Parts: sequence; C-alpha cells; structure tokens
Amino acid sequence: MIAAGDFERFNGTLAMLVRSGAPLSDAVREAARGVEAPDTGEALKRLGNEIEKGTGFDRAVEREQGAFPPGYLAIVRAGLESGNLGGVLDLVVGSARRINAIRREVGALLVYPACVLAVLAAYAFLVLFHVVPVFLAAAPSLGGTPGPAVHWLSSAAIKLYLFVIGAGAASLSVLGLTASVRFLSGRAGGPLPVSRLEWIPMLGSYARAWTAAAFLREFTALLKSGVSFVPALRLCAASFDHGEVRIQLTAAADAVDRGEVPRRAVGRIRFLPGPVRVLFDSPAPDHQLFDCLEVAAAGCERDLGRHADSFRRRFETLALFAVGIAVAGTYLLFWGLYVFAVGSPIR
Repeated sequence: MIAAGDFERFNGTLAMLVRSGAPLSDAVREAARGVEAPDTGEALKRLGNEIEKGTGFDRAVEREQGAFPPGYLAIVRAGLESGNLGGVLDLVVGSARRINAIRREVGALLVYPACVLAVLAAYAFLVLFHVVPVFLAAAPSLGGTPGPAVHWLSSAAIKLYLFVIGAGAASLSVLGLTASVRFLSGRAGGPLPVSRLEWIPMLGSYARAWTAAAFLREFTALLKSGVSFVPALRLCAASFDHGEVRIQLTAAADAVDRGEVPRRAVGRIRFLPGPVRVLFDSPAPDHQLFDCLEVAAAGCERDLGRHADSFRRRFETLALFAVGIAVAGTYLLFWGLYVFAVGSPIR
C-alpha cells in the first residue's frame, strides 16, 4: 500500500493537473513521478496506462486497489459521478495532510520518553556489567572477610536491583520507539495504531483525542466527497486497529442499515466527545454539519497539544523520580556491599 506521504503528494499533484484540464492518463503518470517507493510508482504508472487505453479511472483504481487505501475507490467514484474529481481529490489531500500531521506529532511525542528511558536502561546495565564486577573483584583486597553466603547474597541483591531497573526501562523504551516508528512510517489508510497508545502509561486521554480527530477528519472528507453514511462508517472502521473503535463504527453502520436515522446512529458513537455527538442531533443541513465537524476535528487536534504538554510534564516528573530512586538505590546497595565486604566504616 502507498505510504502516507506519497499518497498526499500523489493526490495533490493529480488534483492540480485535473483542475488544469490535463488528460487524466497524463496527469496520473506525472503525479506518479513524485512517489518515492518504486513498487508503488510502477503501480501508479500502470494505472495511467490503463486509463490511456480507455479504462475508466474508477475501474483502473479497482484493478490496482492494493496500492490504495480502502476508501479511495469510493471517493474516486463519488468524484467522477459529481463531475468534480479535482475538488474531491482536494478533500482527500486535506484530510491526508491533517492525519499525517497528527501521526508525526504522536511519533515525535513518543521519541522523547523512549530516549530518556533508554538512557536510564544504559546507566543500569553499565553499572551492572562493568562497575559491579570490578567492585566485587576488588572486595577481598579491601581487608574484609565476609562469608561466602553474605558475599553471594549482597552481590545478588544489587545485580537483581539493577537488572530490574535496566530491563524495565529498556522494555518501555522499545515499546515507545516501536509505537513511534509505527506512527511515523504508517501507510495511507492503513490501520491507525491507536491501541499502541493505550499500552503506554498516561496516554489514555491522548489516545481518545487522537481517535476522535482522525475519525472526524476522515469521515467528513468521505461525506463531503459524496460517500453515504454507511460506506463512510465502514471505511472508517477499517482505518483503526482498535477493536472497540471498529465495533462502535460497525454497530452504527448496521443500525443505519436497519433503518435508523444516520445522524442518530453516529451520535451514539461513544468515543466521540459529547459536543460532537450533540452536533449529529442538530437539525442543521448537511453542508453546515460538515463544516461544524471540521471545526470539531480542529478542536480535537488542539486537545492533542494540551494532552501532549500534560504528558510531558508528568513524564518529566516521573523520570526525575525514577532516576533519583535508581541512583539512591544503587548507592545504598553499594554501601551495604562495602559494609559486608570490609566491615562497618563507622568506628
């Protein structure tokens, strides 16, 4: 599947060329030049060749559907049916740009604590594998005569303490870096890794704001493109890796299929903020609702910044506390080991 950045560049160039009146086959091939991944670039060039042979744009996209996000074909068909393909592609670009920006912000947010935890893990393992062996080897020359059991217990205690600190910090660092890479290198329309955030302490509120912002951006772009409520909900459900989010979106789509009013079904989605759910109960016409949803998405994105600042402050406090505990605990354990090896230094 096409990378998120390539998807944004491809559609931006394609929308500009379509609005200028360029032949669609030439526009697709020219837009494909800006795609960095060779395999995806070849797929897009085949797309242009198929259009030049007389295949419709939507049929050509359907043949190369593996290169595009799940909802792209529905958006293209809606643009062709409305006769405003360039405008619909502009909506796609705007939505992709905001979602990619959110991805980058989340990825950058996770890099900082992961690096701090990596430093803490490096400190613990350095002391464990370098300082402790040197100290234990030098202990007999310090003049003490500890028994074998005392020597073993004291050395085992400090090794276990440092190993727990190092392993815990390293595990959390790897988790944070993995989640960061997953966000930064995501595929366009691929599952948004919301569930990765919930494994990281203190990021629950951030995950909820991220989920609401990403859903509102994608859902509004689909509706403005002419896609109806049910397909839009099902396409959005495929865009999240979080089981509960998928369940809620699919349940809303099923409710509309059973005859429920679309706005009322969407208004019951629990991960949306309360004011957004109220919007769907308003009697405003669709075009006003879509504008309000874009404003709500921007508000959720502002909440992301607030939650990010809160997370950084809490993490810095926790990190200072953890470093203090690690350093103080290491000092006390070395002091105890010295007492066992040499005898009490207090005369």
